Amino acid sequence: RSIVGFLLEVVSGLIAYTFQPKKPSLGLRAQEIAMLKQS
Repeated sequence: RSIVGFLLEVVSGLIAYTFQPKKPSLGLRAQEIAMLKQS
C-alpha cells in the first residue's frame, strides 16, 4: 500500500516477464497498432 511496495511489484513483474520462455502478446496486426497510435 506504499509507493515502495508498488515499485517492488513492478520490478518483480518485469523480472518474471523477462524469464518467461514464451512471452505473451496482444496479437495485434500492424493496422490495429497504427490505429492505436493515432488515438
